[in-house]
Amino acid sequence: MVVSIKNYLKNIPGKGINRKVIAFAVDDYGNIRQNDWTSLQYMERHGFEIQNHFDRLDGLSTSDDLNALFDVLSKHRDHNAIPPVFTVFTNPQNLNFEKIVSDGYSSVEYEDFTESMNKYSQVDTADIFMNGIEAKYLYPEYHGRTHFHEGMFVSNLLKKDTQTFWCLDHQCYTGLTNHSNNHQSYLSTYSYNDKKEFESLKIHLNEGILAFERIFGRRPLHFTSPGQLTHEELHRYLFEQGVLYIDTTPIKRQFEGNNKYSLVISWLGKKNKNGPTAIVRNCIFEPMYGIDVGHTLNQIKIAFALNKPAIISTHRVNFCGRIDENNRKQGLKKLDVLISSILKKWPDVEFMPTTQMAALI
Repeated sequence: MVVSIKNYLKNIPGKGINRKVIAFAVDDYGNIRQNDWTSLQYMERHGFEIQNHFDRLDGLSTSDDLNALFDVLSKHRDHNAIPPVFTVFTNPQNLNFEKIVSDGYSSVEYEDFTESMNKYSQVDTADIFMNGIEAKYLYPEYHGRTHFHEGMFVSNLLKKDTQTFWCLDHQCYTGLTNHSNNHQSYLSTYSYNDKKEFESLKIHLNEGILAFERIFGRRPLHFTSPGQLTHEELHRYLFEQGVLYIDTTPIKRQFEGNNKYSLVISWLGKKNKNGPTAIVRNCIFEPMYGIDVGHTLNQIKIAFALNKPAIISTHRVNFCGRIDENNRKQGLKKLDVLISSILKKWPDVEFMPTTQMAALI
């Protein structure tokens, strides 16, 4: 009952639209998380803390992952003959593990995620990814340069942290997810302990935008922050770089330094002065955690009843088979059922990327 009330409240504020729009918002593409099954087994044998399904099952998309996803999406069309499209919030760069190790763990080196994809595959997986964009199954947007906190990573290097060195040797980030430092979290790329850090975080954001533009031939319009701990000042900076839309939560407790906080209230379509428009996701599809078809359909029903688009939040890990192929098969099977059910319940539905949806509100 409480969950249903929250779903209704989340959808009340903001401009309504007289169309049934579905936008899939899918996080974590491009990011290396776990390398392979061998690395995972080693970690478990040596006492590394495997905190969640992301640490256990998430990794770069394989060619099989992408082709299987496209097979599901291509089966379906809305009444305009448009297939479902994944807005893939992408980290355009990863650590270049080999270079860091060969340099004696003394520097931070990056590579584009397309290079990472091909390096860890037997085929040109990056080409398959780009083909998915051309076929309109994928639409990339920005998830930050990387999915780890660079400042914390550098600090761990200087401290010669054993887990950090191991992860570099085995070319993965898993095992570092439990590292935290006051208000900073390892996986929250733009978290901070002091506002003095904002200048370095802005540089990191800009470097990621330049990498995104180099890879995709355009600058991003929509940003979702890893960990959702990004300050409004950084949102305004992104707006200056051409980002028009920012994912956020309805209520955000924002750290202001010196143990002080402010409360930021947002809703879908909120226009921020000198800043990007707020996007609040209002549906969840995380079959890996048991949040699947029935739950998602109910949230879509509420969104449509209140004349709001349905923004379905999910993650790459639900469709990832790099570590466990059965995980991908189960996730895609449920995705297929979800899309089929949507089209049956709402035959006038429209599929579109989040940026196209956002322009309507």
